[in-house]
Amino acid sequence: MELKTKIQAEDGKQEIFITREFDLPVELLFKAYTEAELVEQWMGTKVLKLENKPHGGYQFETSNPQGEVVFRANGAIHEVIPDRKITRTFQMENTPFPDYHIFITEINLHNLPNLREKYINKI
Repeated sequence: MELKTKIQAEDGKQEIFITREFDLPVELLFKAYTEAELVEQWMGTKVLKLENKPHGGYQFETSNPQGEVVFRANGAIHEVIPDRKITRTFQMENTPFPDYHIFITEINLHNLPNLREKYINKI
């Protein structure tokens, strides 16, 4: 069985590529990243802030069944090209990792034949 999500990381490089194909129009996939209600539904996380515009920001929070926050992520939006690309920073909070680890993520959406879309997240 082929995995839906593919992760590519090369030795000696500080890049990770996460690729997945979807059976839906690129406009809907873009909305899943830019509309708070859809982000919450898709990612299973609470959206505290979501400003998808240059110099905007976001903050997400995930809790366990007891209501304790187990993961928090936030970042700044650098670039938004509707239905094509979102470039943002990503910082994890409330994890065993130090808070100063900040990543730049670039989400690219590509049209494929038959209303399929390809998502590539470059970290």
